[in-house]
Amino acid sequence: MEVAVPKTYDLAVVFDDLPSDFDAACDELVRLHKRLLAVLRQIDLAYLPPTTLICRLAFDPSFVGAGHISDRLSVAQTRHFRVLDLMVTSGEQPIGVFERQIAVAAWCRVSVVDLTADLHDLRRVLGARLDGPERRLEDRTMLVMPVRFTGGTEVGLGLTRNLSSGGMYVESDVLPPVGCRVTMELESLKSTEIASLSATVADRFPHEQARQAGRVPGFGVQFNISAGERRLLDSFLVTAIQGRPWPERSGRRYGRFPIRLTVRWQNGEAESTGETINISRGGALIRTDAAVGPGTMLSLTVCGFERTAHTELGVRVVHSSEVRDPARGETYHALGVAFVDSEDEITKKLVLVLGDHQVPVVHRALLIDDDRFFADLLTGSLRHNAYHVRYEQSCELGIKRLAEELFHFDVVILDLHLPGMSGRAFLDWLHKSDASRDITVVVVTASKLSAVKKAELVALGAAQVFSKDVSPQVIVKTIDGVLARKAFKGF
Repeated sequence: MEVAVPKTYDLAVVFDDLPSDFDAACDELVRLHKRLLAVLRQIDLAYLPPTTLICRLAFDPSFVGAGHISDRLSVAQTRHFRVLDLMVTSGEQPIGVFERQIAVAAWCRVSVVDLTADLHDLRRVLGARLDGPERRLEDRTMLVMPVRFTGGTEVGLGLTRNLSSGGMYVESDVLPPVGCRVTMELESLKSTEIASLSATVADRFPHEQARQAGRVPGFGVQFNISAGERRLLDSFLVTAIQGRPWPERSGRRYGRFPIRLTVRWQNGEAESTGETINISRGGALIRTDAAVGPGTMLSLTVCGFERTAHTELGVRVVHSSEVRDPARGETYHALGVAFVDSEDEITKKLVLVLGDHQVPVVHRALLIDDDRFFADLLTGSLRHNAYHVRYEQSCELGIKRLAEELFHFDVVILDLHLPGMSGRAFLDWLHKSDASRDITVVVVTASKLSAVKKAELVALGAAQVFSKDVSPQVIVKTIDGVLARKAFKGF
């Protein structure tokens, strides 16, 4: 005789910023628990480091109004939690995506009985993590390069074993004391503005401890560098991971992106116009007939795609010359300009004219790219076209984001060359994951790929493969087309 399998109507309540809002999140969760206790069959908790708590609420679907609980909770959402609908599921076949959270959780409780006691235990776990050794905020790159360091009268040599814009770990027999101020000189950064970096020793792995662990002794440092030096170091890390020279032979330190925007400026009595050919974190190339001498300071009015938004950018003319475009077989006059505002200010202004205004969200996108400037510009174009965007700088963080949001994305936009796990490895992982079979993947890379390499990526599940030479507008429009065709096939 076949036994009927009980079913439940499952919802996931997701708390996004647990370390910062732990008390408020607990209050919200206890309130929900009390309100829904009479109709709950089960409540499961899973903590995913570093910030997320997922609570699965399982209801008896025969309960009058069970189908409307999701709507009620969605209306009740606060800044502390989000609600995701997991649909009706069999009690013997639990939702795979939530079971994956249980598998990777740092702490979990299934069929919670005493919610207060469990939350108290979670507080202890959370506190131990926040006070523990893993306090880094930046992603680390596994770049190995020679480094020379001085601290007081001590001079030493070593090898970097991981490096971020916040600090690095150095393998060396010379171990400065914790708290010592040191000057780090990376071999790969000689003859650049960041050839010498100030740092403070944060921890040490002494000889005896290293010998017992079968490792090489060394020490970790935190950089004491300016915002400008940090941006340059970020730029170096991105190009080093991609295997490109930094700076380029031309002296450029930032990746350029072919974004065409109309610009105007006043130089004395004359008003001139032009069009950007490419834009980077550091400046832009502007096609124009106007002749402006190097060193001239200008205030550019930059117009958005739809000419409804504009912003002002302060620039300094670096060169005025004839530029050859081999693709079009033409030569034109252009101005090379450097931005004078901070990178954060420049990014905000460019995102404004790229269309970062509120529109009804149609699609959900996860963008994984370690080039923050390109990511910000592409995010602006995505939001302009009704995408809700989540952004991560590594594949490992992208996997966490997918897990935290229960694979609730329409498209993943993926760079190939990333710190840690590569984009190709991520694509292979995603291709094998049952929970991600409905997610479209688009690859965007600065590398020049052969037709064979592109075909391999498509075989792994990539719907499109773009070079970063393509403008963000074209990338987004193509993604629109891919998702529209996919939706049409689903009818």
